[in-house]
Amino acid sequence: MNSFTYKGFRAFCVFSLVSLTALLSGCLTPEEAIAEVDREAYDIVGDKQESLYGARRPFRIDPGQHRIMLTVVDPETGLVREGAKLSLDLATVLEIAAVNSRTFQDQKELLYQAALGLMSEREDFRNSPFAGLGGSASSSGTGESIGGDTQFGVTNMIERGGSFALSLGLDFLRFVSSPTSESYSSFLNLTITLPFLRNAGREIAYENLVQADRDALYALRNFERFKQTYGVSVVSQYLRVLAQSERIRIAEANYKNLQIARGEVEERFEVGRVSRVEVDQNKQAELSGEVGVVNAKLGFESSLDGLKDFLGLPVDLEVTIRKEDRQQLEALVAEAFDVDGKHALKVAFESRLDFRNVVDSVADAGRRVHGAENGLLPDFTLSLNAAPVSKNLKPLKYNYKDGTYSAAFDMDLALDRDLESISLRQAVINLDVAIRNQEDAREGIKLDVRTALRSLRQARENHRIANVAVELARKRVSDTRDLQREGRATTRDFLESQDALVRLENDLVDRTVDYRIAFLDLFRDTGALVVSAEGLNHDVSRKLLAGE
Repeated sequence: MNSFTYKGFRAFCVFSLVSLTALLSGCLTPEEAIAEVDREAYDIVGDKQESLYGARRPFRIDPGQHRIMLTVVDPETGLVREGAKLSLDLATVLEIAAVNSRTFQDQKELLYQAALGLMSEREDFRNSPFAGLGGSASSSGTGESIGGDTQFGVTNMIERGGSFALSLGLDFLRFVSSPTSESYSSFLNLTITLPFLRNAGREIAYENLVQADRDALYALRNFERFKQTYGVSVVSQYLRVLAQSERIRIAEANYKNLQIARGEVEERFEVGRVSRVEVDQNKQAELSGEVGVVNAKLGFESSLDGLKDFLGLPVDLEVTIRKEDRQQLEALVAEAFDVDGKHALKVAFESRLDFRNVVDSVADAGRRVHGAENGLLPDFTLSLNAAPVSKNLKPLKYNYKDGTYSAAFDMDLALDRDLESISLRQAVINLDVAIRNQEDAREGIKLDVRTALRSLRQARENHRIANVAVELARKRVSDTRDLQREGRATTRDFLESQDALVRLENDLVDRTVDYRIAFLDLFRDTGALVVSAEGLNHDVSRKLLAGE
């Protein structure tokens, strides 16, 4: 390699190294990029929460190590690690669901995706910088040269429509064999494009951004509405598990009573007061009672597995429920109150977040009609360009007088707007559809609320009747047992009364849970349900529906 070639190669390497260093210094690591996006996306969600509730609420899409599935399951075997267990109670079941449920995570990510969509649309109206570096080296019979260029600038959309681009560049060329033979120059270029008539105006230019902003609000409403419906489902399933645990208690009490009764019958048989038939009847009933205990326990395990799967927990994880929660079944019903139907409908129209989305979608459809009407106008676009030049070896000293300046327009007389006419007709139809959807949603809410109120009245009466029936059944068992001991009632009479008591006690448990769930359904269908990490805020819901 001769000296000239070596000098050229060395100069080119130096320039390439400098260019690469500049390039890498402006790059983000993947972690930095994600963190930067997260900050803005979470800020968007927080802004929407403030507009909806007046305050920001905790929101993150990365449960990470808090997911029980990730901490207790052995990734190699897929089974729960030995010794892993979890205790559930009515106060924390919603919090556990929010962290571990796969469905809940999906809904959070939909909200986050809507925030990303808004971020993407915002980028068009931000100053978007760009920069680039280039270099070359050549060798020929006439000599060797190295060259390079750099360019940077900014682009942006204009609020009334159109865009501008401002760029600045620098070029240099140097002949290695003749160090004094070199040139440096730069360029400055400004281009502005302005539409008139079609695609002009702030409403048209900002339509996609406005819609993305509204979509982010709709996504938050959808998420909060999902939390209401999901919260009711979680608590309802937990109450069903409690009911099943109560069935175990009832079955065990029944089995114990039948054992006692069988012993008493056998004693009377020994003294000849009853026949062998009555002893056998009691033994058969005792065996049936034992089967009832087994079935109740298996039914509890099945319902508990269903709850675990619904919450996103491993179904083979050992889970216990708080025994004290069983006693809350009656206490929850004691909180019941009367609800006025008209007031409940008024609350629903104001509070149902899904209905507010449907109402706002009518305005969205109206804007699209306006945009489609704009599409029928002629095109008239004005383009302006300014490019002053610099002197050699003085790259930052521009000669504005000798620069290049141009103005041009492009016009389409709108002789063919068939596709645009079709789009307008579709937009008008979509507006009509949006209005009908609003009407349908309004009537659907009326139906939901009226059905929930009827179900509540039915549940209240069923619970009242079941309570009376159980009291009568208990008295019947007591009376029959006394008569049996006196020899005035048979074993069959006692067993029939005991069997009726078990059925009615199980029915009362179901009616108690149904009554409580009926209130939750009404809270949900009116949109009055308040869901937080601490659970369902019944006090706020009650005050809202009671008109306090």
